[in-house]
Amino acid sequence: EQLLDFTNNFSDNEEYNKAMLIDRNIGMVDKIDGYLKSDKKEEYFIVVGAAHYLGEHGIVKLLEEKGYKVERK
Repeated sequence: EQLLDFTNNFSDNEEYNKAMLIDRNIGMVDKIDGYLKSDKKEEYFIVVGAAHYLGEHGIVKLLEEKGYKVERK
């Protein structure tokens, strides 16, 4: 919760926050979705910064909205 709060309040500039987190998260999720839907049956190790996992616009939530089951291991 503290990291999410810090991330959401990092800048007062809403355009900056949207560009740095929300828009980038959407792009990352689209890329991950493309990997998972490819005909290649490979495993992927994907690393992103901690702030990109969090909140309503985080990659975990966005992947779940696309129908993926996300597990923390």
